[in-house]
Amino acid sequence: VNYYGVLQYQGSDAPASIDVTLDNQNQTLSVPAGKFPSIGWLASPSGQDNFVLLHNNFSQDNMQLSEILAKAKEIHGTNITEFILRGDFNDGTSNGGIYSDTKSEVTLVDKRTPATVSVTGVTLNESAKTLTVGETFQLTPTVQPPTATDPGVTWSVAPAGIVAVGTSGLVTAQAQGQATVTVKTNDGNHTAQCVVTVVPKKHRVHFSHTGSGALTATVDNAPIQTGAEVEAGKTVVFTAAPAEGHRVKAWTPANGTATTYTVTNLSAETTVTVAFEAIPAPPPPTPSPVKHRVHFSHTGSGALTATVDNAPIQTGAEVEAGKTVVFTAAPAAGHRVKAWTPANGTATTYTVTNLSAETTVTVAFEASPAPPPPTPPSPTPNPTPDPQPPTPAPTPKKVEKLTLNHPAFVANGIATFRLEIVEILP
Repeated sequence: VNYYGVLQYQGSDAPASIDVTLDNQNQTLSVPAGKFPSIGWLASPSGQDNFVLLHNNFSQDNMQLSEILAKAKEIHGTNITEFILRGDFNDGTSNGGIYSDTKSEVTLVDKRTPATVSVTGVTLNESAKTLTVGETFQLTPTVQPPTATDPGVTWSVAPAGIVAVGTSGLVTAQAQGQATVTVKTNDGNHTAQCVVTVVPKKHRVHFSHTGSGALTATVDNAPIQTGAEVEAGKTVVFTAAPAEGHRVKAWTPANGTATTYTVTNLSAETTVTVAFEAIPAPPPPTPSPVKHRVHFSHTGSGALTATVDNAPIQTGAEVEAGKTVVFTAAPAAGHRVKAWTPANGTATTYTVTNLSAETTVTVAFEASPAPPPPTPPSPTPNPTPDPQPPTPAPTPKKVEKLTLNHPAFVANGIATFRLEIVEILP
């Protein structure tokens, strides 16, 4: 027996390769006990240099072939059938501080024919789940026993359209409703189920107010509290109730002063606030303007009108102080303006500016005088005669006596007399 690091098998040095069968899988590889203070058991798939410790007990001096293969498959993969086993030994001595290590390697080939292990059942990590539209969760099957030869499963869901399930068991909520997800084993058709309920997505609604008043909210005419979760797509109506003497100042996020504010088709978490403010005192009433009565009339044939700001007024109307009143005279045919009172004149308009007292205006019309007869044409001058000596002027005579007889006749109150010159004295 070579205890200086050579693996032992059935009482002698181990061969370079061992075929492991059901008959010899319980045989052991070992080193003499007590000969090495540190023993490492490592394995790597053949053709690779990937040695990994099979356990951390460095004083264990033997391992069964089946144990070596089980641990190697656990580390490197269950489908690998050929491993290189390495024994790494340290005898505890040193040469200048360097310990003496010895390695011994044996190739183990798994030639065992595995026995078929049937599936006895399957379970799921969830039996019921509630999701909102768009959410996902993972269903994980557990096949019994863990050593089953065929642990494969398939997935199905009924009814369709509410949730979808992938080959890995990932469930996605698609629409409101309830569906059953079923997992079935390939071996034995064992099943397990999870009932999934899909509810509409919800969003929180927050609302508050500042100032004197109250703010309420309703969904489908039912009141809700601030912070409530409301189904997506719903309409939320907010109603502001100002305290007495107050009014709505503004809404946030949307400005405005109405007493209601509506959020339609709710699609996200929402916060609404309303601000109240005191209603300002009304302004003092505007004093009524001072007014004065305006009277106007006419005499004679014609008409007289008056306007204020181009609007006609009637005589006796009350007109605001400071206004301008324009009077317009319209004489009848064959007549003209004779005079205005209080201001004289013959124009057809008369204006009172900056009215400051009760005012009376009259206009008098008169018949227009007959036009003067046309001036006769000047006579054509005769040719200039030869100059004549001037005729001496007659000597004036003085009337000495006039005789006025009785009226010749009286008509229409007018007396007519005949004047007789009796004598003219020189």
